[in-house]
Amino acid sequence: MGDRAILFITRKYPPSIGGMQKLSYELTTRIAKKRKTHIISWGRDRRGLLPLFVVWAFARAAYVLLRDDITLIHLSDPLLAPLGFALRTIKRVPVVVNVHGLDITHPNRLYQAIIPACLRRLTQVICISLYACNECTKRGINRCKVISPGINVDEYATTLPAAERKNLLSSLGVRSPYSRILLTTGRLVRRKGVTHFVQE
Repeated sequence: MGDRAILFITRKYPPSIGGMQKLSYELTTRIAKKRKTHIISWGRDRRGLLPLFVVWAFARAAYVLLRDDITLIHLSDPLLAPLGFALRTIKRVPVVVNVHGLDITHPNRLYQAIIPACLRRLTQVICISLYACNECTKRGINRCKVISPGINVDEYATTLPAAERKNLLSSLGVRSPYSRILLTTGRLVRRKGVTHFVQE
């Protein structure tokens, strides 16, 4: 038996690009500095090959579960919930999953019949927002906890020379250096709620 470890399974991972990929990468690599971890990842955007990933991930995860002392399985999103449920039949360890939003509200009848049912059988559902938590609750998923993702501000810190700062503010139509500026780095799609946030 090896050291007690965490098993991460994620289908959203670099070199694929996106918010879920960034979250998975930061979570797995930072925890790996403190605890022994196993990471089963798929850094591709080839949706048609997803069933192959699930089969491959199940085989790899089963091997890890039988070989090492895994104390927790973490899934990156609800689409992997059936996989987590199946792995619990091999070894009774806690299984947690991240829920982001569209991955719980996806408007497909088959998806809504399977995914929420599997989520209800997992140990904990970590929602990145109150909205995601409420959508889970509507589907009878009660083991939810809201943990909003943070950022490492040092990674984005920058300073501009006074002249450049003044020019930037002027180009944005900002007259006072003490004005409040709202910045979003997400995609401007309706479900992100940027318009609602600004209006409220």
